[in-house]
Amino acid sequence: MSSRRIVSLAGLAIGVLGNHSYAEEQPQTIELESINVTSDYQYETATSPVQGYRATRSATATKTDTALQD
Repeated sequence: MSSRRIVSLAGLAIGVLGNHSYAEEQPQTIELESINVTSDYQYETATSPVQGYRATRSATATKTDTALQD
């Protein structure tokens, strides 16, 4: 037998005989009840009225709704 054939058969034997894996038991699934989240927060946009005395958004220079901090 050639050494190439022995190596390939040895690799096959290790693959078949060396596989000691077991299937895990499936955990039971639980269904959570739904959660509704609501808020009264008024998000300020570049075209909305200013909340307070200072605007936080502007569309003047960029023509997009960009935060003034950016």
